[in-house]
Formats: sequence, C-alpha cells, structure tokens
Amino acid sequence: MNRLSRWLCACAMLVGLSTALSALAFETLPKELDGTMMPYDFSLTDSVTPWSGSRLHPVKLLYVARHGARYLSSEKKVDDLLKAIRQAKEQESLTQTGMEFAKLLDTVCSISKNRWGALSMVGEEEEQRLGQELCRQLPEMSKKMNGIAVSSYVPRVVRTMWDFLYPVAANSKYNSLTTSEGQKYSPLVRFFETDSLYAAYIADGDWKPIYKEHERKTISPEPARRLFGTIGDDNRMRKLTLDIYGVLQGLRAVSLPAPDTRWMTEEEYRQCWEVNNLQKYLVRSQNSLSPQAMSAAASLLRNIIEGAEKADSINARFWFGHAETIMPLVALMDLPGCTASPKDLNDIGSEWKDYEISPLGANVMIVLLKSQDDTDLRVAVRLNGRWISPVPGGGLIPRWKTLRDLWEQRLTEAVRRGSLS
Repeated sequence: MNRLSRWLCACAMLVGLSTALSALAFETLPKELDGTMMPYDFSLTDSVTPWSGSRLHPVKLLYVARHGARYLSSEKKVDDLLKAIRQAKEQESLTQTGMEFAKLLDTVCSISKNRWGALSMVGEEEEQRLGQELCRQLPEMSKKMNGIAVSSYVPRVVRTMWDFLYPVAANSKYNSLTTSEGQKYSPLVRFFETDSLYAAYIADGDWKPIYKEHERKTISPEPARRLFGTIGDDNRMRKLTLDIYGVLQGLRAVSLPAPDTRWMTEEEYRQCWEVNNLQKYLVRSQNSLSPQAMSAAASLLRNIIEGAEKADSINARFWFGHAETIMPLVALMDLPGCTASPKDLNDIGSEWKDYEISPLGANVMIVLLKSQDDTDLRVAVRLNGRWISPVPGGGLIPRWKTLRDLWEQRLTEAVRRGSLS
C-alpha cells in the first residue's frame, strides 16, 4: 500500500469514527410516538388462546384489519418541506442539520418514487407473519377454512389482503378462500367517505377550532427553526414542525433508520404525537362533539354480526381497510382502551393512544367458540395480538349472546344519535 492509499484509508477511518461518535450523541425516539405509523409490535402479542385447555373449540372467525406498513401516502406530504428547503437556501439560513434533513428527505422521496402509499417490504412481512400467526392461533380451523375476504379498492389494502391470506391458503390444500375488492365495499371499509354526514364532519366539523388551538399551544416552532432558520411566522414554523414529524414518523415503516434526537428532542416529538393523537380522537373515535364516526361504522358492525349469525358453510370472514376503518369500529364495539371521556382534552394522550388502537397492521379478531355438548356459543376477541375482555366484567370468553346484545344496543344508540345531530 503506497503513502496515498494509506492516507486515504486513514481519512476514511477517521470519517467513519467521527460519524459513529456523532451518532452516539443522538438517542432514538420512542417508536410509540410514531403513532399510527408505528409498525406492528409482535413482541406484545399473546401466544396462548383463552380457551386453551377447555372443551371449547373455534367454529367461526371474523377478522377486520388495517393495511400493513406503507410508504408516505403522497408527494403532497413533502411539498411544503421542499419549498422550505429551497427558501432557506435562497436566504442562506439552511443550517447544517437542515442540510442533513434535506438529504434524508431526498432519500425518502427516492425510495417512495412510484411507490407513494404502497405497502412497503416491512408491511409485506408484517402481513405474512400475521397470516402465519392466525394459523398458529387457530390450528384446526386453519386447515379446513372456507373463507370470504373483502377489501378496500386502495392497492396497499388489496396487497395486504393477499399477503395475509397467502400463508393461510398455503397452510392446507383443504382451505378455500375467496377474495374480492372494489368500491362496492366502500360503505363497509371506507364509510368515512361514503357516509355524507360523517364526511362533512371530517371536512369542517366542530373539532377543527379545538384542534387548531391545541396545535397552537402545544407545538413548538423550534424544530423547524433549527433546520431552516426563520422563514416565516410562528404559525408557519409550527406547521413545518408537524411536516417534519410526518416524515420522521414513517421512517421505521420503510426500513430507514429510526428517527432520533438530531431532528427533535423527545419532548418535541411527543408534542407532535399528542396533537396528532388528539386529532384522531376528535375525528375517528367516540367523543362529545359528534356521533357521526360511530354512526358511520354501524354498517360494518352490522355486517360482522350478520356474518357471525349466518347459518352457512362459511366459517371465516375478513374485512380489510384503513386506520379510519378500525378506530371508529372498535370505539363502537366499546373495546377496552378504544374509548375515552377525558375531563380535559389536554390529557387525552393518557387515556386514548392511537398506536395501541391502530398501528400499521392493526386487526380485530373475533372467534366464536362452542363445546361438543353445548349449543351456547362463547366468544373471544383479540385486538392487535392481545386477548381482551369485550364485555365489562365478562372475562375473556363471555357468551356470544351477551356481546351481541351489547353491540346491538350500541348500534341502536349510535344510529339514533347520528340521525338526530
């Protein structure tokens, strides 16, 4: 090795060491604060079924799911950030950290090109793993499954359905699975668009001024200033801070390095999550402002109940949709942790957490059970891998009739309130 080669090698080692030492100065931000862009956490799932060791066995499966991990939904998500970078360069106010963020944004845009909103490799692996997990949870049923699955027309949801069901189909030659997708299923899985009253509330409901005031009080403009300098008033800088968060929260979903404190402090990142979490609570869950989310989800819950009660040869039914499908549905079902009535909306994050309700790959699994000598159906409900008690005080395997009657009451009340508002 000549002197020049040794020098270049030494330089490379110094640069590598410098980069490594620099990285050590930053801490990875908590994955939970990615909110609904947090990939599915398989480490939290229950491995044992609540009927294990009993005389009960599964007879029907009803499964509702959100799509898996995805790329950023559209180029519009980064438009304002690209404009801010150009403006900061023109004003010579783009900081060193801002230059690093510009490179990160280039990477995000590059890997998202022609894939905006598509299921990522993380999402594909999530869904295949979820399908395999279903087979482990229901070993006998998954060997003789006669199932029907429907999906939103959105490609990432269709791909989710296929990736999830592939391991199920491959599990046994006796399985029969029929899939279908399209806009005809929108009243079930995209009711947030087809229900006109709910769509109007989303577009211009009473939640907006409450959310805007909370955003003004909560979000710091400093993260944007540290990147771009001052290229606008506080309102614009707060908006850019939320745009930065929108990019960072999706990094894990596409296998990029997790966001760290180079971009925001943990408290600043938490503030962004809190604001996002509040917006989803006000728009997608049960709250005091509007009953429309619950009323709109009624069509899907009715379809689930009808599927459970139907006397036919179908023993498994699947619905694949979005976060906006899951959150109103589980609130209407009144599942633990999926509804909240905070005295102060500033405290909503301690009672209602979007990442627990609808992470990427979120799912609700309802299993009807019976014993050989008993016609009284029991039911078990699993939310994002954890078996829960769907009836207050009813344990993990209450009577199906009890849960069905509870849901029927919730349906009647939701539709009544929705029509009166």
